Amino acid sequence: RHIRYEYAQGVLITSGIANTFGEVARENALRLCKAVERASGLAKDELVVCSTGLLGKPFPVADFEGKAAVLCEGLGESAAHSTLAARAIMTTDKYPKELAFSFYIGDISCKIGAIFKGSTQVNPNLSTTICVLTTNVNITAKMLHKALSSAVNDTLNMSAIDASSSPNDMAVILSSCTAGNYKISQDDSEYKKFYHALQQTLVAVCERLVRSGTES
Repeated sequence: RHIRYEYAQGVLITSGIANTFGEVARENALRLCKAVERASGLAKDELVVCSTGLLGKPFPVADFEGKAAVLCEGLGESAAHSTLAARAIMTTDKYPKELAFSFYIGDISCKIGAIFKGSTQVNPNLSTTICVLTTNVNITAKMLHKALSSAVNDTLNMSAIDASSSPNDMAVILSSCTAGNYKISQDDSEYKKFYHALQQTLVAVCERLVRSGTES
């Protein structure tokens, strides 16, 4: 529901206990979004919701509602804030996972980055994969969706050991559209440059995820 208009201002990720199944989980997710809206001013329906953690236990939604203000006070744009976010979503991960690249579209310097978690461990320790990508490339929502859908099929969707997947596996990309390049609205040479950068970023994400699944 929150991504049907292909627009978002934030990603809300909970970890520890997954919040995924049934009507109660749906209501909990809405309560989480409303709590963040009250604390930050971001519209509740402009938040993309992801969840990771143990299944089968009640989600402590009231505890989260009480901490939403503290969470929003910790928002920031520094490298340290990125690492804090990557660490906060760890579950079976042994260390926070993040990366960033710069590339050019014409003579415009563009950026793409990711925080992510998960590993390709076999059952019963299979870990939910969540990947949040951000970029400053000026691109339409339609072309951004096309790029992510295609790149995921060639990368994250091919990372498996036992053909199992978590019900919460998710990848999402947001663009601030502030790079200053001519807006990408069709499958042209500039789109291909962006797509190549996105694909290589996801290849690096997959390599990190696979490597973490083999580490003791």
